[in-house]
Amino acid sequence: MDTTYYLPLAGMAVSGEPDVLARVLRNHTVVLSDINVVEITATWGKALKGHRLEADAVERALKTLLGDPRLSRASVLDPEVASHALKLRRSHADIHDCLLLAQALTVSDRLVTEDSPLLDLSASEEIRALAARFNPRFSVSPSKRLFSG
Repeated sequence: MDTTYYLPLAGMAVSGEPDVLARVLRNHTVVLSDINVVEITATWGKALKGHRLEADAVERALKTLLGDPRLSRASVLDPEVASHALKLRRSHADIHDCLLLAQALTVSDRLVTEDSPLLDLSASEEIRALAARFNPRFSVSPSKRLFSG
Protein backbone atom coordinates (compact mmCIF):
# COMPACT_ATOMS: atom_id res chain seq x y z
CA MET A 1 0.00 0.00 0.00
CA ASP A 2 1.11 3.52 -0.65
CA THR A 3 2.16 5.58 2.36
CA THR A 4 -0.88 7.88 2.24
CA TYR A 5 -3.14 5.22 3.72
CA TYR A 6 -1.11 4.96 6.94
CA LEU A 7 -1.04 8.70 7.70
CA PRO A 8 -4.52 8.95 9.31
CA LEU A 9 -3.35 6.69 12.15
CA ALA A 10 -1.86 9.77 13.81
CA GLY A 11 -4.83 11.98 12.99
CA MET A 12 -3.52 13.39 9.71
CA ALA A 13 -6.26 14.17 7.19
CA VAL A 14 -5.85 12.76 3.69
CA SER A 15 -8.12 12.99 0.67
CA GLY A 16 -9.76 10.06 -1.06
CA GLU A 17 -11.56 6.98 0.17
CA PRO A 18 -12.10 6.90 3.97
CA ASP A 19 -10.49 4.28 6.23
CA VAL A 20 -8.64 2.52 3.41
CA LEU A 21 -6.18 0.72 5.66
CA ALA A 22 -8.89 -0.73 7.92
CA ARG A 23 -11.02 -1.73 4.94
CA VAL A 24 -8.14 -3.44 3.14
CA LEU A 25 -7.05 -5.29 6.28
CA ARG A 26 -10.48 -6.96 6.47
CA ASN A 27 -9.90 -9.01 3.31
CA HIS A 28 -6.27 -8.71 2.26
CA THR A 29 -2.74 -9.12 3.53
CA VAL A 30 -1.10 -5.71 3.82
CA VAL A 31 2.65 -5.31 3.45
CA LEU A 32 4.30 -2.50 5.38
CA SER A 33 7.48 -1.58 3.55
CA ASP A 34 10.57 0.04 4.98
CA ILE A 35 9.92 2.75 2.39
CA ASN A 36 6.47 3.32 3.93
CA VAL A 37 8.03 3.66 7.39
CA VAL A 38 10.61 6.20 6.13
CA GLU A 39 7.92 8.27 4.38
CA ILE A 40 5.50 8.04 7.32
CA THR A 41 8.19 9.15 9.76
CA ALA A 42 9.23 12.05 7.52
CA THR A 43 5.65 13.20 6.95
CA TRP A 44 4.60 12.94 10.59
CA GLY A 45 7.88 14.59 11.64
CA LYS A 46 7.21 17.54 9.35
CA ALA A 47 3.66 17.81 10.72
CA LEU A 48 5.00 17.72 14.29
CA LYS A 49 7.45 20.49 13.52
CA GLY A 50 4.62 22.56 12.04
CA HIS A 51 2.43 21.84 15.08
CA ARG A 52 -0.19 20.10 12.93
CA LEU A 53 0.03 16.83 14.90
CA GLU A 54 0.49 16.02 18.57
CA ALA A 55 3.65 14.13 19.61
CA ASP A 56 1.66 11.65 21.71
CA ALA A 57 -0.60 10.79 18.77
CA VAL A 58 2.39 10.22 16.50
CA GLU A 59 4.17 8.05 19.06
CA ARG A 60 1.05 5.92 19.65
CA ALA A 61 0.40 5.59 15.94
CA LEU A 62 3.97 4.54 15.17
CA LYS A 63 3.96 1.92 17.95
CA THR A 64 0.60 0.61 16.76
CA LEU A 65 1.74 0.48 13.16
CA LEU A 66 5.04 -1.25 13.85
CA GLY A 67 3.47 -3.69 16.30
CA ASP A 68 0.39 -4.65 14.29
CA PRO A 69 0.56 -8.42 13.65
CA ARG A 70 -1.85 -8.08 10.72
CA LEU A 71 0.81 -6.21 8.75
CA SER A 72 3.45 -8.18 6.94
CA ARG A 73 6.83 -6.41 6.94
CA ALA A 74 9.10 -6.09 3.91
CA SER A 75 12.68 -4.89 3.90
CA VAL A 76 13.95 -2.74 1.09
CA LEU A 77 17.39 -4.32 1.51
CA ASP A 78 16.76 -6.78 -1.29
CA PRO A 79 19.05 -6.76 -4.35
CA GLU A 80 16.13 -7.57 -6.65
CA VAL A 81 14.15 -4.59 -5.32
CA ALA A 82 17.14 -2.28 -5.80
CA SER A 83 17.71 -3.55 -9.33
CA HIS A 84 14.05 -3.04 -10.32
CA ALA A 85 13.96 0.41 -8.68
CA LEU A 86 17.04 1.55 -10.60
CA LYS A 87 15.41 0.49 -13.86
CA LEU A 88 12.26 2.42 -12.96
CA ARG A 89 14.28 5.46 -11.85
CA ARG A 90 15.32 6.07 -15.44
CA SER A 91 11.80 7.23 -16.21
CA HIS A 92 10.49 8.46 -12.84
CA ALA A 93 11.82 11.25 -10.62
CA ASP A 94 10.73 10.01 -7.18
CA ILE A 95 13.07 7.28 -5.91
CA HIS A 96 10.65 6.46 -3.06
CA ASP A 97 7.94 5.66 -5.62
CA CYS A 98 10.39 3.52 -7.59
CA LEU A 99 11.44 1.59 -4.49
CA LEU A 100 7.86 1.13 -3.30
CA LEU A 101 6.69 -0.06 -6.71
CA ALA A 102 9.69 -2.38 -7.12
CA GLN A 103 9.17 -3.82 -3.67
CA ALA A 104 5.45 -4.33 -4.22
CA LEU A 105 6.24 -6.13 -7.46
CA THR A 106 8.49 -8.58 -5.62
CA VAL A 107 6.32 -9.26 -2.52
CA SER A 108 2.67 -8.77 -3.47
CA ASP A 109 0.13 -8.95 -6.26
CA ARG A 110 -1.16 -5.39 -5.96
CA LEU A 111 -0.05 -1.93 -4.98
CA VAL A 112 -2.88 0.36 -3.91
CA THR A 113 -2.24 4.07 -4.49
CA GLU A 114 -3.99 7.32 -5.36
CA ASP A 115 -0.73 8.87 -6.62
CA SER A 116 -1.20 9.77 -10.32
CA PRO A 117 2.53 9.71 -11.22
CA LEU A 118 2.85 6.30 -9.57
CA LEU A 119 -0.23 5.03 -11.42
CA ASP A 120 1.28 6.37 -14.65
CA LEU A 121 4.61 4.67 -13.91
CA SER A 122 2.81 1.39 -13.28
CA ALA A 123 1.37 1.57 -16.79
CA SER A 124 4.79 2.08 -18.38
CA GLU A 125 6.41 -0.49 -20.62
CA GLU A 126 9.19 -0.95 -18.06
CA ILE A 127 6.88 -2.03 -15.24
CA ARG A 128 4.73 -4.16 -17.55
CA ALA A 129 7.87 -5.98 -18.71
CA LEU A 130 9.10 -6.47 -15.12
CA ALA A 131 5.68 -7.72 -14.04
CA ALA A 132 5.43 -10.13 -16.98
CA ARG A 133 8.84 -11.54 -16.09
CA PHE A 134 8.70 -11.60 -12.27
CA ASN A 135 5.05 -11.40 -11.16
CA PRO A 136 2.41 -11.69 -13.92
CA ARG A 137 -0.46 -11.20 -11.43
CA PHE A 138 0.88 -7.81 -10.28
CA SER A 139 -1.29 -4.71 -10.68
CA VAL A 140 -1.47 -1.17 -9.41
CA SER A 141 -4.79 0.50 -8.74
CA PRO A 142 -6.51 3.22 -6.74
CA SER A 143 -8.40 2.10 -3.64
CA LYS A 144 -11.76 2.78 -5.24
CA ARG A 145 -11.13 0.00 -7.77
CA LEU A 146 -10.14 -2.41 -4.98
CA PHE A 147 -13.44 -1.80 -3.19
CA SER A 148 -15.64 -1.86 -6.27
CA GLY A 149 -14.91 -5.45 -7.09
